[in-house]
Amino acid sequence: MVISFRPQVKYDQQASVILLTSGQKNKHLKEGLEKGEIFPFFTDKSKLIFVGLGKADKLTLTELRIQVRKTLLSSYLKRVKNIELIPHTKMIQRSRPSLKEF
Repeated sequence: MVISFRPQVKYDQQASVILLTSGQKNKHLKEGLEKGEIFPFFTDKSKLIFVGLGKADKLTLTELRIQVRKTLLSSYLKRVKNIELIPHTKMIQRSRPSLKEF
């Protein structure tokens, strides 16, 4: 499994994991996600996996690692070889080196 971190989102991998904190939405979601929720959205070319992280001010690096690991081990990504990980907040973007442990 290859995980890509990019400054610009391209959605050109087999799957994209989009990390959302409370209150954040995406055009594919009607409402935000709660902590620990995983919502898959399938397109013709790829899979978009939305992950709820809870409130940004209460998010720790350990909790972030747990949610990312849980998502990567989910059945939605079982046969995927290339994944684009898309952080949405500055705190998550600063934690990119710690996420590379996966």
